[in-house]
Amino acid sequence: MATPTLEDSVKQQLDPATVDQMARQLGVSDAKVQQAIGVGLPLLLAALAKNSSSSDGARSLSDALSRDHDGSVLAHKQDAVANYQQLGGGIVGHVLGSQQAPVESAITRQTGVDAGALLQMLAPIAMGVLGQAQRQQRLDPGDLAGALQTNQQQMQQQNGSLLSTINSMLDADKDGSAIDEVAGMLGSFLNSRR
Repeated sequence: MATPTLEDSVKQQLDPATVDQMARQLGVSDAKVQQAIGVGLPLLLAALAKNSSSSDGARSLSDALSRDHDGSVLAHKQDAVANYQQLGGGIVGHVLGSQQAPVESAITRQTGVDAGALLQMLAPIAMGVLGQAQRQQRLDPGDLAGALQTNQQQMQQQNGSLLSTINSMLDADKDGSAIDEVAGMLGSFLNSRR
């Protein structure tokens, strides 16, 4: 049996009650939220992997997990979703940096879900899973970066086209044209899954 990916571990935390709460807050159906999670969660994990690919980035992530994300949020996911702006806003801004606005815009256009709010709901849960893994498995910054890179490799094997689209979003220059192209690729990907 295949080892679960980090993405699988986060998705396990997204139980029906949590997804339903996300859907209610976003004003869309559970199915639409699930579809948007299928893009938003890999995007967050890809951005974390990219940010932790340098030793300074890995140390910074490890320190943030130790300080603020020990996994306790996982026992209070509904509170995290209810307070998503307070808990997730800073995480998403830090993880996506200057690409935040264009990335959120592209996902919102293609999914019909407010990607900014969705990512802020997902971010504390994803960080909680990482923090819990770091604590339980005693991962040092290098181990943590390695786990994120391994997750990327597994995602590449399972769904290379989505990962390629996500990497294009994260690497796009800021002139807007690349994001439009990526939005089209993302639309094609989502249509193929309907």
